[in-house]
Amino acid sequence: MSSQGAFVLPAGVRLSLDGDALSIVNPGDIVIEGAPAQRLDRLSSESGSITLTPEEGVTVGSISAPSGTVTLGGKVTVESIEARRVDFTSGTLKAKLIKASESISVQGKRLEASVLVAPSVDVGSDCKGSAMAIQCDNELGPHKLKGGFSLSEFATMMPGGAELLEAFGVEVPDEDEDDDDDDEDQLESKGPAPPGDDEDTALDGADGGDDVPDEVSLGIAEALEKIRGAYDGELPPPVTLLAQLVSDGDYASLKVQINSLWSDLLKHHQKSGLYISNTVTHMFQTVQLLLRKLEG
Repeated sequence: MSSQGAFVLPAGVRLSLDGDALSIVNPGDIVIEGAPAQRLDRLSSESGSITLTPEEGVTVGSISAPSGTVTLGGKVTVESIEARRVDFTSGTLKAKLIKASESISVQGKRLEASVLVAPSVDVGSDCKGSAMAIQCDNELGPHKLKGGFSLSEFATMMPGGAELLEAFGVEVPDEDEDDDDDDEDQLESKGPAPPGDDEDTALDGADGGDDVPDEVSLGIAEALEKIRGAYDGELPPPVTLLAQLVSDGDYASLKVQINSLWSDLLKHHQKSGLYISNTVTHMFQTVQLLLRKLEG
């Protein structure tokens, strides 16, 4: 018998080929240790687990094991993974969506992911890369991944974030919406400015002279200082423009441009490879909430 290992096609397995894309559906486990000549369109285990550990790079459309564990090693690029558990054990992994009904373990060398969703997510301290949105019930602890937004932040602040979640059928949990309400309640709890002639600061520029409450102008100024403090050295151009608009008191233009400023800042960080701190993310969100208080 050959020492290279036997190719066993178990009963019940279904193979299909669409052009150069191979799909494998099996009631039980699926184990792939090598890189097939064809592109893998779909791997689906109806009641078992899936192990994919190729030494060479493999690209997969989707991986599904609703009752089992998806174990990944080597070099894998995949659109979506859905399973009971997902264990990224070694190598590199690129994915748009990783979703598990129980847990996700990230212990490999490098992860580039858009969205991770599971009740429990464990990120190894040595794993580098990014996970733009992580939704879980546990505290992540220190890690080296960039991003880490909630689904709500990802949907509202990331370019194309809402569309990506909709495409994969991922719903933003109600608690994120409650958090936004809490943020607005906290802003409201600061109360109105003291009565008097200087209760509001005048709005300079394009909005026809409407007044801006001190609550808004002072809150934005405070948020801007925290954003500035998160950077060492030269500020990114979008932050410089934000500071200029605030300095000019041009809140009308700021309200129009705040989303594009955030988008440009994300692109700056993605291009430079620099980590965007949670302080910057949350302070931009604070500025957005404050600007909603302005009419027009």
